[in-house]
Amino acid sequence: MKKRILAVLFSMIFICSGCGQNAEVKKEAVSTEAAVSTENVVSTETAVSTEAVSTEVSSVDDEHPDYLPLYYFPGKDELYKEITEYITIELALNYDETDVCIPVINMLEIDQTDENDIKCYGDFWIYNYNLKGDVLETASGGDYPGVFHFKKNGNKYELTAFDGVEDENDR
Repeated sequence: MKKRILAVLFSMIFICSGCGQNAEVKKEAVSTEAAVSTENVVSTETAVSTEAVSTEVSSVDDEHPDYLPLYYFPGKDELYKEITEYITIELALNYDETDVCIPVINMLEIDQTDENDIKCYGDFWIYNYNLKGDVLETASGGDYPGVFHFKKNGNKYELTAFDGVEDENDR
């Protein structure tokens, strides 16, 4: 229990420490599955593979951006990339549209004993923000504890399912 509280606390500190700082927005290509316009509209047609659609974000005003690009996992871990993409595209559909959706992944265990059903147990959070000047204002968010199921395909992972913990009131 103490580990979970510490993990959530450190995640919140990590998220909050980046908010409000005057970070420089750089021009770069962002690879996503949903088409993102300059108004940050996410297409309702989504897929789970990261190779489907590539969107290039260009002509960003470095001092006063009026939109934020779709969040992506900057690390090398393919499982985290797939989970991040699922959260920012699929689970974000459960909320009103915001400027950016940032997930927090609290991975508890990864079971790789079966390459056809790799299980990632964790507590997966979604935080949605709106850009007001150079500050991100919290708009909404939620907690999705559960298990992601993957199938290994060479060096890539294919997301096959997400089993979220059910609320006893939903039974």
